[in-house]
Amino acid sequence: MGSGSRVRQYERRFYGGEQARGEREEDTFHVAGTFGEYEVREAGGGGYELLKSGKVAGIFSEARVEEDRVAFKLSHGMNLEVSEKGVREIFGPGRAELCGLIAADGSISKYQEREGKSTIYKIHLKTNDRELAEVFDKLFEETYRITPHHYIGHHKARGGKEQHYEEVVYSKKVAYDLWSFDIKGPEHYEFHPPTKYLDEEDKRAYLRGFFSGDGNVTFTGVSHSISISSTCREGLEELKEMLI
Repeated sequence: MGSGSRVRQYERRFYGGEQARGEREEDTFHVAGTFGEYEVREAGGGGYELLKSGKVAGIFSEARVEEDRVAFKLSHGMNLEVSEKGVREIFGPGRAELCGLIAADGSISKYQEREGKSTIYKIHLKTNDRELAEVFDKLFEETYRITPHHYIGHHKARGGKEQHYEEVVYSKKVAYDLWSFDIKGPEHYEFHPPTKYLDEEDKRAYLRGFFSGDGNVTFTGVSHSISISSTCREGLEELKEMLI
């Protein structure tokens, strides 16, 4: 799909395009940035216009303008990045951290409790750390406007039983959205960082989420050691590249 058609797709999906522009015809604009054939204008009354070759390609309510790019805020924790390299869809830091948590200690699954019953779609995080469960809930609410269900379980541990927390969301829409970026599965412990959707800030956020589950940083008194444990070798190699 060409970059122009992608911008129009986002315009229709998230912002209503020309209708939104018509409501603000009296606004004054100033140029916030120029990136090749794209120009970004900021309205005096708030909001932004994205122009391609002088024609309005999209209307956006929020944006982060930097020297070498502009990131327009979309829905579900996504951004639309415009730079000299073109247009691409990227994660926001909150969504990136959420995906790191799911990749490490979470799962995305679908199943039937009994034959003939409806298929259940489940996004699940299991952790011994209550604070981490709360972080997951906060990120999920910010990204999808959905509050996870909370469960407390127990598992066998040295010396008896220990308590753990399970955060669960039942949503076909969210499951397919996450599957579309290949962050988890199809094998149980398989994961893949969605690198092409991550900028530098997103990469740090993803690693922060992943290390909260399967990563470890230790100090021996002489030097620091960083390690990650997983049975998914391909995912580990991709994380290694990200760290480098």
